[in-house]
Amino acid sequence: MNEQLLTTEQRRQENLRAAKWGREQGENDLFWWCKNVMGFRDMDEQPHRQMCRFLEDWGDWKWIDRGTDSRRMSESQQRIKLMLAPRRSLKSSLVVGWSLQQYVKYPTIRTLIDSATLDKSIDKIGRIKSQVVGDGFDGDAMFRSFYGNRMETSPDFQRWREDQIRLKGLQDDASFTASSPGHEKTSFHYELIIIDDPHDENNSETADQIEKVIRHIKLLLSVLEPNGRMLIDATRWATHDALQWAIEKLDLLDVMEESADPEDRVGKPAFWPRVFTSEFLEKQRKRQGVYIYSCMYRNKPVPREKQKFLPEWIKYYDAYPVCPLNKYLLVDPVPIPKEERRKGDHAAFVVTGIAPDGKVYVLEAIRRRPRSLTEVAELILFLLDKHNPLAVGIETVAGQTTYRAAVDHICRTEHKRQVPWQWLKTSSLKGKEQRILGLVPYVENGNLLIRPQMTDVEEELLRFPDSRHHDDLIDALAYGPQLWRTPRAASRDAEVLALLDPRIKHDYMSYGWMIKESQKKQNKPDRYDNKRTVWKSVWDKCR
Repeated sequence: MNEQLLTTEQRRQENLRAAKWGREQGENDLFWWCKNVMGFRDMDEQPHRQMCRFLEDWGDWKWIDRGTDSRRMSESQQRIKLMLAPRRSLKSSLVVGWSLQQYVKYPTIRTLIDSATLDKSIDKIGRIKSQVVGDGFDGDAMFRSFYGNRMETSPDFQRWREDQIRLKGLQDDASFTASSPGHEKTSFHYELIIIDDPHDENNSETADQIEKVIRHIKLLLSVLEPNGRMLIDATRWATHDALQWAIEKLDLLDVMEESADPEDRVGKPAFWPRVFTSEFLEKQRKRQGVYIYSCMYRNKPVPREKQKFLPEWIKYYDAYPVCPLNKYLLVDPVPIPKEERRKGDHAAFVVTGIAPDGKVYVLEAIRRRPRSLTEVAELILFLLDKHNPLAVGIETVAGQTTYRAAVDHICRTEHKRQVPWQWLKTSSLKGKEQRILGLVPYVENGNLLIRPQMTDVEEELLRFPDSRHHDDLIDALAYGPQLWRTPRAASRDAEVLALLDPRIKHDYMSYGWMIKESQKKQNKPDRYDNKRTVWKSVWDKCR
């Protein structure tokens, strides 16, 4: 019996030592606290360890208990930090865990939790309440086990409200309070203010909505104690949202800005690779479109005031058009070999189809860095076999002339194929940007349609003219108006070309005879190459 009692006592002491070690570990290590005390089992070392360190590091800040040292309190300085993380990165959960950890360390702290709506703020208050009560809201939460004796609720527990709770350590004020724009708590002051996602889809559309959020944050600064801390954790929704204002206007202690997109993480480890896989991100970009994806997962909203192509202009098509199409392959090459290429340049291959109603369908858009001219030739021949375009357009500048000749030589000698090349003119008075702007009427009027999967084309349109991003596909597409002919107009051109064939004899005073005579009067000789003519004056007169 004594041995059994001794064993029970040993177990109790062991449990007490384990609980003491857990409390000490949790109060000094936010990552351990969130994962083991709060029960956030989905957390991984990457990226949540880094996010926890950001929340823990406040420089030389030290807690000052109000009323004990009013002089130090008045001489202190407010500290503000901004954490921008992708959607679904558990940032809100981390912030809830951090706020409760701060209460454990400083029992008299008053915390205000603010969100875009009051319901969202109340939801976070509810998560904190569930930890204290121990109703298993967060699964494997162990908060009650570690702090049950220390964290007894206040005597007026039954009078807790859904928007605030009071825990042991405070007599008159609430330990945690919820607020939002339109539900400000201007009669109280707080040592810690957490602004969790101040923007959502309902308050980030117009300048007036954004201005209301900015004004709300300014009001919160007035209820923050002199030695208080403010944390803003969010995901971007617009270029000039309240977060951009905070970056530009507030004296921020530190800013953490994370992106889940692989393009933004060159030289960095992947952001939460277990969840944000390449397949998941690509699927989200196709489903949401470039604009929403850039905000939610890259924290890089497209600057709308600089956009030349607005998101609402872009139209899509799902099924392949059943009407007859005149197809053209547009090529924007890059010099080869690789060492001669400017960093970031890609070759672009765009296949377009023009319908009888004048609508332009982008049938295929490929952007890549070819390693050899043979690879370029094979890709062009592949697209010729797949789409059977009427012509392959390429620029008429010196470098591209040599480029086209080399590719054509490979097609003729190695593959025994002829390519229907068509020169595309460039003007010294019109640069690339002006040429791309020529697509605005097509896109704005809904006459340029792309597939939903063509996210590269959509992204280039939305980000143009930002030189930090690719524009190879839309640069090739901008040459299209030189070639595009509707099937009806193209058939009329084919008639004229056939009449100009020098091998055909026309009767006296026939239509073909008159065209031939008109050609002679212009003193321009026939030039027939590959069943086509380049005699532009006659072509233009007969159209």
